[in-house]
Amino acid sequence: MKDVAERAGVTKQTVSNVLNNPAVVAPATLLRVQTAIAELGYAPHLTARGLATGKTMVIGIIVRTIAHPFYSEIVEEVEACLEALGVLEAARTRR
Repeated sequence: MKDVAERAGVTKQTVSNVLNNPAVVAPATLLRVQTAIAELGYAPHLTARGLATGKTMVIGIIVRTIAHPFYSEIVEEVEACLEALGVLEAARTRR
C-alpha cells in the first residue's frame, strides 16, 4: 500500500479509501490511485487486513471425513450459498 501511495502521490489512507470506500475519493485521485494499483500489480494482503480489522473472512467447517459423500455435499452446499451471497467471490477477488 505504501508503494501505491508513493506512486500516486497520496497518503496510505487515501489508498485505503480507494479500496474500501471509493465514493469519498475525488475522481481524479481515484483514477491516479487505480492506475498506480494496476501498474504495481497491487493486491491487498488478506492476513494483514484481518489483523487490522479483526475480520478474517474465513469460515471453518469441521467434518469427520471429507471422503464421506454426506459431508462433502454439506461443504459444497455451504460453498454454493456463499457464492450466491457474493461472499465467496468477494474473498477470491481480495486475494
